[in-house]
Amino acid sequence: MRASMGIRWSHDAAIARSIASDQAWHADGMRLLSDGTASASARGILAQQGHNGALGTAALTDARTGASMPVVIKPPAAQHRQELLAHELLQVAGVDHMIAPVAARGRETWIGRVPGRSAAEVGIEDARDLVQVAADGYRERHGLSRAAATRRAEDDVATMNALDYVLANFDRKPANLMAERFTLIDHGHVGFGAMRSGSPVIPEMNPTFLTPHSPSQALMEAAREAAPMSRAMFNGITLGQAAPEQALVAVERLAPQAVRDAHRAAAALPPPPGVAPTSAYGRLDAYTVSDAFVEHLLARRELLLRTGEFPFVMLL
Repeated sequence: MRASMGIRWSHDAAIARSIASDQAWHADGMRLLSDGTASASARGILAQQGHNGALGTAALTDARTGASMPVVIKPPAAQHRQELLAHELLQVAGVDHMIAPVAARGRETWIGRVPGRSAAEVGIEDARDLVQVAADGYRERHGLSRAAATRRAEDDVATMNALDYVLANFDRKPANLMAERFTLIDHGHVGFGAMRSGSPVIPEMNPTFLTPHSPSQALMEAAREAAPMSRAMFNGITLGQAAPEQALVAVERLAPQAVRDAHRAAAALPPPPGVAPTSAYGRLDAYTVSDAFVEHLLARRELLLRTGEFPFVMLL
């Protein structure tokens, strides 16, 4: 695995092989999203509606190899730029072993469907249960020992939380995480946590998979130095979350120039059709493509790397 700034990823060989296998699954999915053929007659509609509108389904097939993959299709107005930007940033962070493949096809967002059940379908309600279910999946798929599988699961959950903080993703609810094959899905609300809290460095986050503590004085002083406190935060509870070295490896990879390059590509995409600029999504989209989005993300990255923990708020 890559390492930098003196931080070392100390996985043993068995864990490294399991990660490489999951990276290969993501790479195969990206190739199918790029080159696969979808039969028009095979397209369908998922029952799920909500703010995403009607989600479509399809199956992609590689005519040369016969490989296939089911996909979910988000319509053009369903956080197109946010999904693509988050996917690119998570790849820059080097965590393609724990994300679903995502690509644009025209104005739609095509997302590879992940086998197994979501954390919501399994009934997971906290980080401890998530680690156990994810570890069981690693043992079954990769033949890891219980100790190695648990270690990888703990690393992956901690990395997820740290990256959700840096991306200000407040929507890591159980439905937005595949548990049996640990995979992060649905990143249409990146940046929204900072918009809701009004603070660039203390976003609102879903606490389901966090193990928070009272924030240290040093952390809060560092946060105040980075950005002024928001009035909205006085309507919530500010907590802290530690990030172990393994999570900091991924965060450190989000180098400023790589972040700006990914942001520039997303900002160049067409705006979502039929979305009112004053609506919640319209305001999120405008924020996502602004220079402020990048500067706020990098401020959170810097705070986390400097302190080894991050602050977040639970609004009441």
